[in-house]
Amino acid sequence: MRWKKLASLCTAAAVLLSLAACASRETAPSPTPAATLTPAPTATPLSERVLVVVFSPAGEEAEGAWSETGSPAVLAGQIAAKLGAEVYELRAAGGGYPAAWEERTEILLREQEDKARPAIGGTLPRLDDYDAVFIGAPVWNGDWPMILYTFFEGADLAGKKLVPFCTHEGEGMSELDKKLALACPYSTVEKGLAIQGEIVRDDPDRAERTVNRWLAGLGY
Repeated sequence: MRWKKLASLCTAAAVLLSLAACASRETAPSPTPAATLTPAPTATPLSERVLVVVFSPAGEEAEGAWSETGSPAVLAGQIAAKLGAEVYELRAAGGGYPAAWEERTEILLREQEDKARPAIGGTLPRLDDYDAVFIGAPVWNGDWPMILYTFFEGADLAGKKLVPFCTHEGEGMSELDKKLALACPYSTVEKGLAIQGEIVRDDPDRAERTVNRWLAGLGY
């Protein structure tokens, strides 16, 4: 008799434990899956290494605006931040260009007339380490500043994906993309970006939104 009571108690305990387990399964939240490392939507694809090259002298800009870095440098920083890329700033040898707009413009126009190739200060970056090179500058008299041609001819850009960007004061892209393709016939030139310098100076958030849309269109 005592054995039967003990068996009944064991059976009841087993039923209670089974019901508790079922209730626990029904009410307990599902365990959170282990975190996975997913590339951030703003990160450069691992298959592509990117360098941003920019010529952007500080000083007075159009309409008397003063820039500590120059408008193209602002765009270069936004692009680099979006892509996690490094920035290489082109600087002219021998102290660079005057800060005053009119004086600097006079020199730049003379360089264009002479088809000059101004010397670059410092050493060029090692481009073997990069697959894509974003290249930016202000539009000057409908063309790249001539120091950019020094870069195009002195750097080994063959086989690279080149992406032009520029700031302007109303003349738009001025076919800088086509001129880049002519200067670098063994490279692939992607769709460029042109933003008015006034927008970059006065509303950098708006400029950044434009940069992000452009990069998204390029697949970044």
